[in-house]
Amino acid sequence: MEKAYRWLLARNIRPENIASIGHSIGGNLAVSLAVTLRDKGAPLPAAILSVSPWFDMEMKNETWESNARH
Repeated sequence: MEKAYRWLLARNIRPENIASIGHSIGGNLAVSLAVTLRDKGAPLPAAILSVSPWFDMEMKNETWESNARH
């Protein structure tokens, strides 16, 4: 995703006109892009939309058990 983002920037598309959007693992990637860019001091996209991301890959959160019947 970073390569695609930098490709947009190289074509003079301003960060305030870019959104990073993803569903499920794509939601994870949308957030990861912003964190990576932030850590590198790069300009950030104007928006991030992360729909139903799966962040707890180790499934250690107790809600797995408490919400199992739902």
